[in-house]
Amino acid sequence: MSEVDAVETNREWAVRQVLSMLEGSGLPRKGSYSPAEVCQLFGIEKETYKLLVNGTTFPSRGEYKNPIHRLASFLLVRDKRVPFGSLVDYLAARKTP
Repeated sequence: MSEVDAVETNREWAVRQVLSMLEGSGLPRKGSYSPAEVCQLFGIEKETYKLLVNGTTFPSRGEYKNPIHRLASFLLVRDKRVPFGSLVDYLAARKTP
């Protein structure tokens, strides 16, 4: 299996995971999600959400500004919303074979 195939497989897995998480939380599939919805999906607190969208995971462990630790987001009014594709990419980047 080539590296490209492996990445695609991870992405397909991640899509299934996100859809399952949405179904389990009762949220609909849509283009983007609010901070509260992302916290509900991942079972995290608002402070952890802020660390994820700002690209810093756990400074106490020396992990800073690594793009793989970041949830891509965009600013809408006062909230950083996370697109569906970003949730998928985030999970796909963490799947281990």
